[in-house]
Amino acid sequence: MTDPVKRLEEMDRVGHRRSEVLSCPHQRDFVPPERQGTSHASRKRCVRRSVRQHPQRFKGFASIPMDDPDAALRESSARSTC
Repeated sequence: MTDPVKRLEEMDRVGHRRSEVLSCPHQRDFVPPERQGTSHASRKRCVRRSVRQHPQRFKGFASIPMDDPDAALRESSARSTC
């Protein structure tokens, strides 16, 4: 995810007042499989924080760490709210 402050500035610059949907991109090419669950959780916290700080501007899209089956199962069974 890009910097939420910069994203808001860009949205304001072009007159985009509605919400944008943020998600956690998969890092398959950049993060070793054994660290993907931790990396995904960190990026997900960033999305959650942006949504909480700017609920009228941002919405979060659900995602799970696809290359870490155990972490994906934990994510899918955990209750997560933005």
